[in-house]
Amino acid sequence: MSALLDAPEIARRLNVSRATAYREIRGRMLHVVVGKRALRVTEAAFAAYLDRRTAPPTAQRSTAPAKRPGPATRTATAPPPATSVTDSAAAGGDPDRRLVRLVHPRIKPPPQPDGAQGA
Repeated sequence: MSALLDAPEIARRLNVSRATAYREIRGRMLHVVVGKRALRVTEAAFAAYLDRRTAPPTAQRSTAPAKRPGPATRTATAPPPATSVTDSAAAGGDPDRRLVRLVHPRIKPPPQPDGAQGA
């Protein structure tokens, strides 16, 4: 298993504030919740985040605005189910208490057509 990075370490590596690091961890990185609140990110998840967020160098910048896909072209994919690791001895003998849970980044649902609301 690779090392787990906490928010201050992520902030140091990205050269951003700790609050920004927490926001990126919660919203864009595959992270682990240790105990009730502590967020951790594996080295592999951090590397994947950097790969996704790193743009290749371009020879010439376009002056036209970037085209964004419309609602009809977006597809929503469900994240794989979250997994949890339970250690009943560390949880005081309660096997249902989760000490570590894997949390996937939030995905906004696709917008509903105007006629689909209030049906």
